[in-house]
Amino acid sequence: MVRAAGNLGESIVEVDSRDVNHLVNVLRLGIGAEIRLFDSSGASAKARIVGIEPGKVLAEVIELLKTDETAEWPEITIASAIPKGKRVNQLISGITALGVKRFIPTIFERSVVIPREERASGEKWSAIVDETCKQCGRTTPLEIDPPARIQDVANSGFAGLQLFADIGGERSNSRSDSAEAGILIVIGPEGGFSDQERELLSSREFQPVNLGRFVLRIELACISAAAKFCAP
Repeated sequence: MVRAAGNLGESIVEVDSRDVNHLVNVLRLGIGAEIRLFDSSGASAKARIVGIEPGKVLAEVIELLKTDETAEWPEITIASAIPKGKRVNQLISGITALGVKRFIPTIFERSVVIPREERASGEKWSAIVDETCKQCGRTTPLEIDPPARIQDVANSGFAGLQLFADIGGERSNSRSDSAEAGILIVIGPEGGFSDQERELLSSREFQPVNLGRFVLRIELACISAAAKFCAP
């Protein structure tokens, strides 16, 4: 999977500059080689390399392919605390590969890491999403919102099924009919939700859901939630 610099609606498109070196110097592809392209809108296409210049690769679109498969499933949004250190990289990569549509870095009363807006919208997280998309074949990148407080998430008026991770919650693996409007899953910090946060979520009709037999770290809870609800 290679990202296009422009829209795949054009007959000739330029390959994103970040992928040029990999195509030319690592894979050693030349004129006539076929590649699969995707663009920022989620469109993907079979293409053929027709031009190679220093730092630039041009490709001819041969055939537009089916839209990203995640469009056929309920849209999953995860609002989660941020784990310490590099564990957040595993979180971002995992939920991207499993098909989560939207991620909200969320601040709780017991949060250890307070996410900053510049980090959430920065190049590092975007690069993780891009690399994961190329590896797994996903064409629409994970959407990452600016950081929000749990109060704002709970009061957002989400129209679909609202859940929060709780080891004492239900273990059901099935999605209810209300999931057609999407699913919002809240994952708290490793210190747990405060009493006030639990009361808030319950008052806004969030339902507790069990993600496993044992207490999970934040990144594993997010991946477990994605695996449970993103499966077709």
